[in-house]
Amino acid sequence: MARACFHASVDRDAHVAKGAKVGFVTDYLNRPGPEILAPEAGIVMFIRAVPSLKKGDTIVNIGVVSTQAR
Repeated sequence: MARACFHASVDRDAHVAKGAKVGFVTDYLNRPGPEILAPEAGIVMFIRAVPSLKKGDTIVNIGVVSTQAR
């Protein structure tokens, strides 16, 4: 899919588990594409607010919470 639409399934500041669905992609004719899964457990810091999407666009940023004391 060179150009597509992103549909978010979670909001910014949501806590997500590794592998949790954060959204999905469709083409412009609303045919389903891949599901977007969280690569790590953490907090959603950014999630794409505009549905239009092209290859290489940032879809989601997840902040990973450290488990080590500093």
